[in-house]
Amino acid sequence: DTALGNVQMLSRLVTELFELSKLDARQMQPEREPFSIAELAQDTTLKFQPRAEESAIKLKVDVPRDLPLVYGDIGMIDRALSNLLENALRYSKAEGEVTISVSPEIDGIGVSVSDTGDGIPAEDLPYIFDRFYRVEKSRNKAEGGTGLGLAIAKKIVELHDSTISVQSALRQGTTFSFSLTPYQEATA
Repeated sequence: DTALGNVQMLSRLVTELFELSKLDARQMQPEREPFSIAELAQDTTLKFQPRAEESAIKLKVDVPRDLPLVYGDIGMIDRALSNLLENALRYSKAEGEVTISVSPEIDGIGVSVSDTGDGIPAEDLPYIFDRFYRVEKSRNKAEGGTGLGLAIAKKIVELHDSTISVQSALRQGTTFSFSLTPYQEATA
């Protein structure tokens, strides 16, 4: 079991390193199309629902009605949202809450993933998007991933002409946010 676990972790690390290097070299470009970010948020949440229930974490989606379509690569945005959700679930405690929110903003459609976890210390915030950086310093595999998920999410968001931001308060939680271009504006 230990050997299998180590092989799976190494396989995931190699896959994520390969993905990140392709994003860095811009070998992966978004194949933009109109899609419903509301539906993607729902679908991504459903994918993580069993894990949330297993950890006794409430997983929510907050999406208004009549949200316009966005213009982007649905697979890449799904990957970014999945990485953010995975982190939020990993660092939230039982009885906590993780929420994907989507809302219209002045300059696009805002997407955020919030959790009620322990938060990120202020001294770590400037480094969290660096590859292999983990706030949890013990490198305990049970407590953290490869340290590449946020770097991958950041590169994906940047390829969509946006930036990802983070707000965090100790013992209150963390929110990662970015925006996407509405379809009507992208084609105008």
